[in-house]
Amino acid sequence: MNRTGFQNLVKMASAAFLDGFYYRPRIDKELLEAHSEGIICLTGCASSELSRLLLAGKLEEAEKLSAWYHKVFGDRVYFEIQNSGIPIQQQCLEMTVDIANRMGFPLVATNDAHYLNSEDARAHHVLLCVNTGAKEGDEGGMRIETNQLHLRTPAEMYAAFPGFEDAVKRSQEIADRVDIKLDLKTRHFPVFTPPPGKTDKDYLRELTALGMKWRYGENPAEVYTKRLEFELDVIEKMGYASYFLIVWDFARFARENEIPCTARGSACGAIVAYLLGLSDVCPIKYDLLFERFLDPSRTEAPDIDIDFCRDRRQMVIDYVKQKYGEQNVAQIGTFGTLKAKAAIRDVGRALAIPLITVDEIAKLVPETLNISIEEALKES
Repeated sequence: MNRTGFQNLVKMASAAFLDGFYYRPRIDKELLEAHSEGIICLTGCASSELSRLLLAGKLEEAEKLSAWYHKVFGDRVYFEIQNSGIPIQQQCLEMTVDIANRMGFPLVATNDAHYLNSEDARAHHVLLCVNTGAKEGDEGGMRIETNQLHLRTPAEMYAAFPGFEDAVKRSQEIADRVDIKLDLKTRHFPVFTPPPGKTDKDYLRELTALGMKWRYGENPAEVYTKRLEFELDVIEKMGYASYFLIVWDFARFARENEIPCTARGSACGAIVAYLLGLSDVCPIKYDLLFERFLDPSRTEAPDIDIDFCRDRRQMVIDYVKQKYGEQNVAQIGTFGTLKAKAAIRDVGRALAIPLITVDEIAKLVPETLNISIEEALKES
């Protein structure tokens, strides 16, 4: 895969979330064909389209799909075989090898990796039970009958695919075909369009000048004006004038629509944020440092955290999408973690251990903040 292929993957991923989302992000063959250049294609695991056709005995349809792969990807398509100790994979392997040999496609051996080491399989299963609300041993519950969905070593891969050594080696061939050089230093922000005849820097200065009169009156003390000039100089040199104007814009929209909002965190150390109405905390009064928010000696982009009233927060998000482009707006993902007591209670339920026993064990965990299971065992 080259840079073009990577760009096409990004386009399809965006389309999958923005246009094709239905319970999960999706793409179709038309989108894949339109953005196939530079992409290396593997036919997938036992639940892939090709495998389902083969398992259903629909060989003619499987051959048509294989021909489509060749038309779209040429020599960049590989027929995938797996062997993680799951019977259905063995059935797929035999049929995939047959159709690949008949139609002249190269094979590649892969392994689904759901956890790092094989001994993590039990923990993985328990976590599945925690996530799905099931108990270990429940009939019909989600269970993967293998402990081989780990990150296999080369030796393990060769041992799992006797007679298919070339298919194992081919993963290195695929890796060697990947040539992507990404510019990770350049940041790409949406651009604020100021009124005609003004630059983003001019408009930011104009707004902060109005804010200075609003916050400190017609004749503000020198301590405020010097601080403002210093901050504006840093913001302009680092190229963040447009960024501040965008945040000001949607905060202004919220205020005009009587949606409560305010900045929090390090952004409150900027007098620019105070003058733009992003924050209601005067950094001079409370001796807050601008450098904690934006330091010329660091390369990190500024981060203005703003809280909106939950009742109409979506209204602000929709405004930002409409004005700056839906493709430029994203909401952060959060990863849930279990603290020591919560982990004991959830795992105890998943293992069907009596609640009274689980409760007794959980209460033995010290009240130390953010303590881990290992630390709790040492203390108690």
